[in-house]
Amino acid sequence: MPLRGLDEDRTSMLRWKWIAGPHSSIAARRIALASCLALAATLGACGSDEAPLSDEVEDPSDEGAEPSEDEPEPEEDRIRHERVEPSGTTGHVNEPEPIEPEPVDPLAGTLRLVPASALIQHTEAGARVEAPRVRVLSAEDEPLEGVEVQFTAVGDGGMVAQQSARSDVDGYASAATWQVGKLVGDYKVSASAPELESVAAVQFVAEAQSAFHIELVFTREPTPTQFAVFEAARRRWEGIVLNALPPVSGNLADFAATCGYTVDDEWYESDGLTIFVELERIDGPSKVLGRAGPCLLRGSDGSPAFGGMTLDTDDLAVLETHGYLEGVVLHEMGHVLGIGTVWAQAGLLAEPSLPDHRGADTHFTGDSAGVAFEELLAGAEYHGGKIVPVANEAIWGSSDGHWREDVLRSELMTPVLTGREPSLPLSLLTIASLQDLGFYETNLKVADPFSIPSKRDIVLASHAAEEPLASGCELVSPHGILVDDTI
Repeated sequence: MPLRGLDEDRTSMLRWKWIAGPHSSIAARRIALASCLALAATLGACGSDEAPLSDEVEDPSDEGAEPSEDEPEPEEDRIRHERVEPSGTTGHVNEPEPIEPEPVDPLAGTLRLVPASALIQHTEAGARVEAPRVRVLSAEDEPLEGVEVQFTAVGDGGMVAQQSARSDVDGYASAATWQVGKLVGDYKVSASAPELESVAAVQFVAEAQSAFHIELVFTREPTPTQFAVFEAARRRWEGIVLNALPPVSGNLADFAATCGYTVDDEWYESDGLTIFVELERIDGPSKVLGRAGPCLLRGSDGSPAFGGMTLDTDDLAVLETHGYLEGVVLHEMGHVLGIGTVWAQAGLLAEPSLPDHRGADTHFTGDSAGVAFEELLAGAEYHGGKIVPVANEAIWGSSDGHWREDVLRSELMTPVLTGREPSLPLSLLTIASLQDLGFYETNLKVADPFSIPSKRDIVLASHAAEEPLASGCELVSPHGILVDDTI
């Protein structure tokens, strides 16, 4: 039915009628009807004697046509249907709340970091390698200046100097230096643009390697924590000794039996050192922490081929609690390498205190160790006898195989663990003494910082002395020599 009396407002009336089309909701139609009534009061345009008003407003285009229930809702009507909300009878339309756009990185996808130094390097433990360097390029491969690049060590990635730099006019940014750690293994540094998280980082790897390998054979499974400590000690000594040794081969069970251990039969070849590890009770808490030494030497050069180390399970918990377990494992592993255990065979031990010369001027005669000892004196004079001073208390299993306690105090290879040491440094002296044995090539770069305490420091420490945490370890002498390096 045509609407009457619209005149110049016919367009407005048709707009309301279109909003309230045949597919709109009843609520939306009533809003439209209310608006129509309000306008009709002024114009007389809604309804007549022939056309009474109702909730349904007809569309002229639909005269004589029956609406189909299956007819799909027109897109425009559906959109308006969703957006029209009743608000009293005023016919106001509520606009949706504006959606805040997510911040967009203006440079995302427009730049990238390109490695400008070697991604993988091979080196020795403790060495300085080429510092990581990248180039910042645009999507068009143009260099970008002023972009911050962060160089971050991943895990134990060694030491990186100048960890942050901005790209220069040619797009290059670099760390100042990169030095790998003291253990063999992979060291990683990541280069990233912290201001631009969407830019992919570049990872650099330096592999600290050695031709010398230590194989650990556990006769009893350690805890994960204990295993990690043994692994760290193994990697530390592998970073110190650099050369492979003459190969040995045979049945592993036979080698183990000669050393007093039991393992399964297995054909075995090695050009390093194999250590049988035993975690067993020795003598109760706070006495002997462990015993260790080589059990089979190579006939070709006298180097240890197999050895064993036993740690007292009564002391393990205390050592872990006080943070000394790694130091003790390093110490015992050093004895298996030959420190203190093959000095006599190598002709490097003078004036031994055993069996009954307590207080003798026992000393190690290796030239490299002598030079290292002088260096650790740092210009001070030593008046305690010949160098290098060795434990001289004539105690079986301890004397003649460690550095002298009252001179070198907390150094790793002294015999007593007091529990007052802030650390157990593996010094230049100990590494140099391995060089003196004649069959090892050593890496002096990985020595821990250490200086020989002055007499005053020793006196003060003696006055503060308490009962030691443990009396130390027992040395195990070699059981035999391999003929033709086989068994």
